[in-house]
Amino acid sequence: MMQEPNATLATWLRTTRTEAGLTQVLLAEKAGIESRTIIKIESGQGNPTFSTLYPMIRVLHKSADTLFFPEQHLHSPEKERLAFVVAGCSEHEARVLLSICENVLQTLRQIESKSK
Repeated sequence: MMQEPNATLATWLRTTRTEAGLTQVLLAEKAGIESRTIIKIESGQGNPTFSTLYPMIRVLHKSADTLFFPEQHLHSPEKERLAFVVAGCSEHEARVLLSICENVLQTLRQIESKSK
């Protein structure tokens, strides 16, 4: 059963903000919105607009997919951060990083299989 949208947003925002080490006031300040808006959202009230959500998600350095499609994400801060970093790469940088990552993973997996 799917959680109500306001409850989903409240939980996501509170958890994500806390993981980022931000208070409600600091997030509001960085996002350019009122702190009472953050308080209201985290309590499951209100229906925030795109112009409210957008700056909060940007300040939190999260993909909106983690909010709207949480089942598609492994809840690993390291993997989320890696995806965020890669998303900011040029196509050339992405090709180079992909090649490096594939080679490093292959080597790591070979080492792990030998140690078993």
